[in-house]
Amino acid sequence: MQARRCAAALVIVLVGTLAAVTPAAADDPRPLSVGGLPHAPAADRAGASDIVAARVGRLRNRPSGFPTGAPARTLASAEVRQDLLAERVSGRFVLAAAPTAATAAHLTVGFGHADGSTCQGDVQLTTPTLDPAPGWARAGRTITLDQASEDAGWQDWDCAFAVVAGPGQTPEYDARVDRLTDVPLRPALRLGAVRLLGSTKVRLVPGVWTTVEVVVRNTSRADAAGVVVTGAGKGVQVRRTRVGKVWGESSTTERVSIRLRGRRAARVRLTVKAPHTRASRTVRVRPAAAPARPRAGVYVSTDGSIRFRIRNGRVVGFSARLYTRCGGYPDLPTYSWSYYDFPTVAIPRNGIVDRIDDGRLYDAGLRMRVSGGSVTKGGVLVLRAQPVLREGDLHRPAPLTACPPSACPPSACPPPACPPVRGSGWMAG
Repeated sequence: MQARRCAAALVIVLVGTLAAVTPAAADDPRPLSVGGLPHAPAADRAGASDIVAARVGRLRNRPSGFPTGAPARTLASAEVRQDLLAERVSGRFVLAAAPTAATAAHLTVGFGHADGSTCQGDVQLTTPTLDPAPGWARAGRTITLDQASEDAGWQDWDCAFAVVAGPGQTPEYDARVDRLTDVPLRPALRLGAVRLLGSTKVRLVPGVWTTVEVVVRNTSRADAAGVVVTGAGKGVQVRRTRVGKVWGESSTTERVSIRLRGRRAARVRLTVKAPHTRASRTVRVRPAAAPARPRAGVYVSTDGSIRFRIRNGRVVGFSARLYTRCGGYPDLPTYSWSYYDFPTVAIPRNGIVDRIDDGRLYDAGLRMRVSGGSVTKGGVLVLRAQPVLREGDLHRPAPLTACPPSACPPSACPPPACPPVRGSGWMAG
């Protein structure tokens, strides 16, 4: 039987009693272990609720016991990064001098876990300093690392090191080691399209506050809290809008009030911001002539599902018959026709009705444009929960069941069995 080789015979110990670098045997897959780690501050680790995007470290500690070597074999600085989202490792290592054929060496970078004052390497990558290997690059005395690593996507490494040595890690010339610091994932807000009654052309009647819709997106997996939308521009006023929280990888449509002060076109810069993130978008707004005064009378949609009166510049007696879905997963949804009303609302000088009524069973929003005796770009939006109704649902032929408008006023009708999730129907004059 062949005698088993003793691993201890292959352990290389640096000069002096405080030697810190111990490479494993040539046939042993374990990476290096480097001593000299500083005490870990509590702030180095992310909070329990944070998503860790990366771990970074400036390797500032030089273990004891290294002789003074050639500048091309001495590390002036070393920085590393573990990118969990991109599953990559990277680093920047600066030698005291550019390597030559006579002073060439090997650079080994390791990522691992701290064991007391020692960094026990889990993964290590090595390159010649003069002619770097694939995934490495050199410019003068600076060597960079950028490689894909599946381990980087899930390992909870908390330390790293860089070692300059000869082939096979002997002899050793220099080393740097330090702990890694967590980099929490931050939210990333973006502003999408700005629309007025569904149109990206924002035309405002001067002097009248008008509500536009702004899409706020969070492209990061981290939630954004304390989100607000502000705006500014010459000849334009924007009311600050509190959005609150925007969940990770989601979007929300917010209502922002704008007023054009003069009769010239202007540019308004809208800004969405939260801690650690902000984004802006510039929108051109143009003046528009005030519409004709609302004409009194009864207004009915082409399919008869929506009707109301205009009296003394107000919308009164609003009634909508909408196809409503109740329930959902894990139960099967049920569908029914239901009647909804809306409180009296004044028509502003710009002719745009855009109001939300916070009801006991549901929240309803009424939006339309009134000009003289015509009503366009309008409808009723019944809010709360997820979108269900499509515009076509409002035009299904179905007989009137209970509580038609001719039988009783909408306020006297019994409430629906369950709150509608969403409804919309466009009205014509």
